[in-house]
Amino acid sequence: MTGHDIQAILENLLDALSNRPAPDDEPDDAEAWKDDIDGDGALAECAVTSFADGGYLTRDAGLVVRLADGSEFQVTIVQSRHATAERE
Repeated sequence: MTGHDIQAILENLLDALSNRPAPDDEPDDAEAWKDDIDGDGALAECAVTSFADGGYLTRDAGLVVRLADGSEFQVTIVQSRHATAERE
């Protein structure tokens, strides 16, 4: 697995959290995990862009997360250790 693989997983997770029904809609049990992760709904309207898609000048994998209140966060993903071969 690479940093870009982890980036794709996080991007998909944040996209799923940002696509939530309005609070007055009937709750969906299949979507309950979103409230467990983001109870106050801060990520309900976030926008997520990868460094590559956003044109950031870096080779690192990463994401830019923009919240509805205008705040912005950059998450850089750097692999700190490589897998070792399994021993028999």
